[in-house]
Amino acid sequence: RFRFHLAIPCIEVDSFAMLIEHDGPNEENIKSMLKLADEGKAPYCVSIGVFSSDLLLPDGTERNMRMNNYDYFDREYGDFLVYELIPYIKTKYHINFSESADMHFVSGGSSGGISAFLIAWFHSDYFHRVYMNAPALVALGRGNELPYLIRNLKKQE
Repeated sequence: RFRFHLAIPCIEVDSFAMLIEHDGPNEENIKSMLKLADEGKAPYCVSIGVFSSDLLLPDGTERNMRMNNYDYFDREYGDFLVYELIPYIKTKYHINFSESADMHFVSGGSSGGISAFLIAWFHSDYFHRVYMNAPALVALGRGNELPYLIRNLKKQE
């Protein structure tokens, strides 16, 4: 199960920029983006705060799948966002997102930063903007594999 939080500006525009934030919404980012848009310095942006999934076990307990969602070096989680969650949000909430990858942002800290990088790596045609806010990024989760990925893997189209 995945949960998400939307912050949609109360304004009519042809299309919105999109900000995917790991571990839910960041209220300060939402306020900052709205202020910049009101001042004409940035596009109006819908923030999608995505929480890592929970796995419901047979005994009824929930297991947090943060590491499984964020730290695996494959395109599965990014595929879920791009091909399932974003189209669902567009349809359910009647949101017109910009078609430009320059208007699609993904961000995260700690393992969420690893995930943001990987999503942009495997979906560079969809996300051109990445923000990672963890100075010890390569020491967390499987972050030590990032330099190997960058040096040795061909960029996948």
